[in-house]
Amino acid sequence: GYGLDGEFSLIEGSTTAMLAELDRATKNEEPIVVTLWRPHWAYNAFPVRDLEDPEGHLGEAEILKVLGREGFKADHAEVAGWIANFSLTDAELAELGDVVINQYGTGQEEEAIEQWLSDPDNRALADSWMV
Repeated sequence: GYGLDGEFSLIEGSTTAMLAELDRATKNEEPIVVTLWRPHWAYNAFPVRDLEDPEGHLGEAEILKVLGREGFKADHAEVAGWIANFSLTDAELAELGDVVINQYGTGQEEEAIEQWLSDPDNRALADSWMV
């Protein structure tokens, strides 16, 4: 859409392959363009930035929503309040995802959350959801 045909090659592949190539290029200080989405932990782990998209080729932002069954709020008012108060910026979610996925990994989610909550700013944020 921006007349870049011939200047760049689009290589289709998995997210894992894309992130491996991003890691390789970053370590070698080579330029690279990847098709990341927000929120994604890679924004915390790599020195990436969004390119401008004045013509809107990437589309509109998406929204994450939490759904519950009818009557959940009546049955679990406190938890429903926590969920209603829950909010993370893209940067906060990227940091959290980086800790959970990269620093700890599958099976160590509880330890990862404890690590994330050990930061006073993150603890204050989580505490703000619990009112």
